Amino acid sequence: MRLTRQIVALLCLCVMGAVLMVLITGSFSLYAMTDRYQRDELRALVRVFEQEVLLTAHAPRIQAWLPPMLQANAVQELTITLEDAPLYHYVAPEQPLDRQALQSVFLAGERYPALHMHFQIQPALSILGNQLWPLRTLALGIGCVVLGVWLALRWLRRQLKGVELLARRGQHILSGDPGKLRHELALEWPPIVSAALSHLQSELEDAKKERSRFDTFIRRNVFIDKQLGIGNRIFFDNRVEAALSDAEYSAGAMMLLSIDGVDLLKKAQGEEQARALLLQASEVTTTFIQRFSGAVQARYAGDTLALLLPNLSKQETLTAAEQLWRQLVRLDWPTPLDPERQLFIGAVCYQPGEWLAQIEEEAEMALRGARLQREGGFFLYDKVLRVEANGKGSVRWRTLLERQFGRGQLTYQLQSAWSSQPAEPMLHELLARLPDGRGNLLTAASFVTMVEKVGMQRELDRLMLGNALALLPGDNGVPLALNLHPLSLLDGAFRHQLLMALLRIGKRRASRLVIELNESLVSRYLDPLRGPLRELRLLGCRLAVDHAGQDVVSTHYIKEFELSFLKIHPSLVRDIASRPLNQMAVRSLVGGCLGQTQVIAVGIQNEQEWQVLQSLGVSGGQGFWLDQVMQGDLRALSAPRG
Repeated sequence: MRLTRQIVALLCLCVMGAVLMVLITGSFSLYAMTDRYQRDELRALVRVFEQEVLLTAHAPRIQAWLPPMLQANAVQELTITLEDAPLYHYVAPEQPLDRQALQSVFLAGERYPALHMHFQIQPALSILGNQLWPLRTLALGIGCVVLGVWLALRWLRRQLKGVELLARRGQHILSGDPGKLRHELALEWPPIVSAALSHLQSELEDAKKERSRFDTFIRRNVFIDKQLGIGNRIFFDNRVEAALSDAEYSAGAMMLLSIDGVDLLKKAQGEEQARALLLQASEVTTTFIQRFSGAVQARYAGDTLALLLPNLSKQETLTAAEQLWRQLVRLDWPTPLDPERQLFIGAVCYQPGEWLAQIEEEAEMALRGARLQREGGFFLYDKVLRVEANGKGSVRWRTLLERQFGRGQLTYQLQSAWSSQPAEPMLHELLARLPDGRGNLLTAASFVTMVEKVGMQRELDRLMLGNALALLPGDNGVPLALNLHPLSLLDGAFRHQLLMALLRIGKRRASRLVIELNESLVSRYLDPLRGPLRELRLLGCRLAVDHAGQDVVSTHYIKEFELSFLKIHPSLVRDIASRPLNQMAVRSLVGGCLGQTQVIAVGIQNEQEWQVLQSLGVSGGQGFWLDQVMQGDLRALSAPRG
């Protein structure tokens, strides 16, 4: 119950109690007074009878004067005896309907004790029917009291409205959504408390933004090269190790791009000119890798840049290296440098299960091979791969995807995210698998890139949404996480389909569905996503962001989108026990999620990583190793057609 209602209810009870007590005591007093008055009248009648009948020699006839007096005093029946001998009997001409309600009164004479008079009378309050006019003032007084109380309570509620608004504002703050206020702050009372609360809210909001900026600053100084503004060696090693240890990924390529003669350029034209050349090369490579999903650029060492290109075959790696080299040659090179002789690219293909040191050593050998050619160019380290990247052309991929999507030929796995204490599933993530027509199942990391390339992302998300709704648990089940592309949510037709589906299943069941988005894509489409994500929250759907920490972006979206879950990228989880900088980054993410957002570490591979992550404050973990330890079920579910 709100404060104003409590105060109003208390005052109402006090006033009503006081009025009720006055009425009860007044009723008893009125009854006592009328009863006493009635009996005094009867005693006076006995004295008159003694004086007029027994003491007077020539007494008038009783029948002439006694009945009117009896009627005036509401006497229904009278029996007079003198020394036990009947002397007179009177019965009122109009008897009451209920004789049981009459009262009997016995009175004896004062001068003649042998005189007895037995009265049958109506109760004292029953004869007030014709005498209620004096009581109307009491009713008028009670009405005035009620009206005064109503006006006073109305005035009090109007005065306490500001306190109620202030309390409502406090409830919004405690629930974590102060932005949902629908009243003017000037209406709150007392104003000094409202002003103090506004001041504290403003400072808290600034502190949150400063915390987000500080977290970004920490990760930027840990993982970003200060001169070029791209990832540093630590960042690149984390990403390569994550790609090598994740079974979801197939083969890919690593490239080292070196510009010889930068030191000579520094001596000839100064450090600024050398830095400008590296920045130009970095901008070109940044634009170049945007065509490859999941590609990463970093500063490897000095004048050497490193590129990670997932899911590339050998032939595609050679083609990409040649295209990149030709784009870099067209730069405006300073006079002392000749790109034909001082620009080199070394590339190597990797596969899951290999070691980071081995891949980097092979890439450096490829770079030395490019230098030994004596002419600028690129060189691919030749080796045998157990796992080949899916090198189908775009046309073949489109044909495969259209055929499998049209048939609904998607297979799914449910991978659990487990909480630390107690050990129970927090959510199940829906992982898609695509049959390649030759009896193999392609992981999402293998075919999602081509899905985006051929423009079938909405078809894939629409198919996954239909199956997720079919597998959605009941009100008390474990939530089901579905990964969607932001462009699908920005598509009007897809969003309409999703919102209608959520309306059909109801808000309670919709709370079992978790929509996952990629952090880098959320940062890219931050403004357009505000409306669609707000609609999903209003319909009960929960939100999550995965791949957190993969790129250095601001984490202000965590509070803005009211996320339920935040998933840390495996590159920060890998060997975290021996990497203090990764621990710092994870602690920064956990600190920015204090409240309703639960942090889940993805890609845990051993117990040591799990223990360190628990000590850093993560809410849960996800990975194949954790599924086996927790005895979770990794169930393969066949998708229904269509």
